[in-house]
Amino acid sequence: MAAAGYVLAGAAVVIAGMLGGWTATRLLGGQSPGTTLNVTPASTELEQHSDELGFSMPVPRGWTAFPYQPVDGEPSVSFVSPDGSEELTVQRAASTEAGQEVPGLVLAGPTGTADGAVQLLYTDAERTSWRHVEPAEKGAWTVTLTVPQRAAGQASSALFQLLVDGFAPTTA
Repeated sequence: MAAAGYVLAGAAVVIAGMLGGWTATRLLGGQSPGTTLNVTPASTELEQHSDELGFSMPVPRGWTAFPYQPVDGEPSVSFVSPDGSEELTVQRAASTEAGQEVPGLVLAGPTGTADGAVQLLYTDAERTSWRHVEPAEKGAWTVTLTVPQRAAGQASSALFQLLVDGFAPTTA
């Protein structure tokens, strides 16, 4: 009976060590320890993208561009991570007010920035998004990073800020 107690205690130590190692490794990598989903960190390699919609910005290397031309409304381009879990979208909006209209629940913002733009954080049942709305001569630009809700955190927030800081309209 005592041997069984030692086996259980040993198994508990091994499991605790594995969980502790998992948590430490995920946190050091900028990822949430509560999920196996990986998000792109701000330290990822970026490449400059110039788009015919009239902007340039850094985009994580390996993300695929998908232009979208709606029948009604503004065209956009989305960049999707290799695993399909993250999406960066740039789109024109009729106004800064229209750019702030988002699906889901607004968690933070809109908060003004030094350059006259606004940022907000919103979520729905499955995804969390950060949006930057920048006034333009004709309407506004929106830059939105969307990630799975259970993986959203500081790593995605830092990536969003890095990408937005590199966003530059090339047309009004």
